Amino acid sequence: MARCGRGSLLLIVSVGCVSPQSDESVTATGTTASEPTADTAVEAIHPSGMVLPAHIVALPNLDDDDLDGLTDFDDEEVVGDNDIFLYELLPSANGAEAGVSHVELQLLADDPSQLRLSLADGTPIPVLGEPLVVGIEGPIALRFEAGAYLREAQLQVTEVLHEGDPTTWLVPVGSPPLVFNHHLQTAEQVYGMFMGGPWGNQDFVAAFEDVIGDEFTRLTGWVYDWDVWVQDEVEFSSVVHPSGQHLDVVMDSTRDRGLDDFPENLFTLPDHRIATWGKPFRSTSQDSFGNVEVSPPVVVGEQAYPFGRMYYGAKDDYNGYGPDRLFREGADSMHVQDPFWVDTSWLCVGHVDEVMAFVPDASSAKGFKLVFSDVEAAWALLEDMDPHQVIPHYADHGFTTVAALLEDDDLVDYNEEVRVDHLEPMKEKMMEELGLTESDIIALPSLFEVTAGCGGTGASLIPGMANLVVVELEGEPTRVFLADPFMRGPSDEQADDPFIEEVTALLPSDLELHFVDDWDNYHMMLGEVHCGTNVLRTPWGDWLSPPDASVVADTGLEVLP
Repeated sequence: MARCGRGSLLLIVSVGCVSPQSDESVTATGTTASEPTADTAVEAIHPSGMVLPAHIVALPNLDDDDLDGLTDFDDEEVVGDNDIFLYELLPSANGAEAGVSHVELQLLADDPSQLRLSLADGTPIPVLGEPLVVGIEGPIALRFEAGAYLREAQLQVTEVLHEGDPTTWLVPVGSPPLVFNHHLQTAEQVYGMFMGGPWGNQDFVAAFEDVIGDEFTRLTGWVYDWDVWVQDEVEFSSVVHPSGQHLDVVMDSTRDRGLDDFPENLFTLPDHRIATWGKPFRSTSQDSFGNVEVSPPVVVGEQAYPFGRMYYGAKDDYNGYGPDRLFREGADSMHVQDPFWVDTSWLCVGHVDEVMAFVPDASSAKGFKLVFSDVEAAWALLEDMDPHQVIPHYADHGFTTVAALLEDDDLVDYNEEVRVDHLEPMKEKMMEELGLTESDIIALPSLFEVTAGCGGTGASLIPGMANLVVVELEGEPTRVFLADPFMRGPSDEQADDPFIEEVTALLPSDLELHFVDDWDNYHMMLGEVHCGTNVLRTPWGDWLSPPDASVVADTGLEVLP
């Protein structure tokens, strides 16, 4: 992929751009939508009274509002398209008295192929050659349409005088980057698979439906070939215009298993796009989206990341183990979330969500905590328990009592190896890349075991409570759904479980915790609560006005000498 240079006037992070859209398989459709949107944000910049937009922005016009199978940018006929944005240049009423003859317009862009800036009548603003000459008798109406994420250019506006030197300004022109959601954004809908019958997951589904009701959507098992791993199929993201209008992008994984039609069935909608970055024929477990997560907004040293940072499991930057190269290049090209990787190759499934997640914490200066798997915390709890305590669920792992866990030297040695060789390096890298300290981390009790048929790699022995889901619905308490550890006897209640008691004490007290039975259909299949769900969340603010407004860089006009 070709990269363009640094020094953008348009972006929070002053970087260049790459569009990976040529690698996307597009299936989104839409319906007739509203009229094009006018942006009224203007800035007076010339003594004569000339008024220009502070910026000219368009969403990538990648949906299909007229259902003809073409993205709207590629469709010659404009029908119901609401992604062409209108702007005005306002020459002063007394411009002629100030000696202004006319205005000249030219688009400055290294690659204008995905940008269409024109007058309202369709006359294109030229990129090369002579500039377009426009009179000053009235407002100069502009139409702007973009065909890719994160394209940038400049509109050169020149006031030519009857006498004297002309004055030229550059107005930033472009389209926003694609921004992936993190798990502390407001939730709108939670999705999970329903499987009935004697071996079904009724308790798992009921845990959500009883708490959030209609905000939980059941996916029917037989429709999707009983593929319960809803997290792995899609990753939600969006592109947001300063006006608030947004394009929702459902990134469809290359795994192409039973849930392959899930995004098409639910998100073939106006102002939506379904896209894939990667090639299905080379898909691995690392291409599932339980392996792609985003932190909340962070500041690392002097560098702010108002949209958080993407992180995923891999073995190195681009080669071998890890997400498809096309996905990594596409994510890198958006810049604002500056992806990094941690080594998950020691895990059988190999997803970052197996060992960590973020939860909100109003008492923290950062507003969140990183929850992270910790084997020492688990051993400490087990040593305080009655060694004769029967733990019948763990018979599935070959253990029937607490003593059986404590006295298994191979298990103890393996978890010490996991702690020293894998968990600690992962935690250190998360701290380094996200600017965290030990006080920002909550150690959740966890144990791992070597998993049969996985070539010596591991998986959770105790249900992975770090593999959790945060659901913060508008106006409701923040709920956290996490795996029930079942470290108790057959007749005991959750209140009698020392692991639940410990985790409840560790997590912020204002969170409403729900420990979900995911044992048979998820835990024993090497996944947990987060793996079996997905959450549609309210999009971020636009990249000119991110969630943390204090980190917005200068996006003003540049006046040429």
